[in-house]
Amino acid sequence: MTGTTKQILANEEIIALDQDWAGKQGYKPRDDGDTEVWTKPMSDGSAAVALFDRGLTAAPMSATAAELRLPEARGSR
Repeated sequence: MTGTTKQILANEEIIALDQDWAGKQGYKPRDDGDTEVWTKPMSDGSAAVALFDRGLTAAPMSATAAELRLPEARGSR
């Protein structure tokens, strides 16, 4: 395995996301072909979000709180 792969697999923050005690599965709210948006609810009420681009060139990406099924921020109205 490459050094980069080993760094990713041993990353404590990534392991913590995977082993969060809430045990909730991540899901994909959007798939645009080469780009995907993933989110995972965490036990503390936060969410982990991944913007995944498998294309050959960089693509601009974004996601809204509503799309990620996150609550509206306090004081935003």
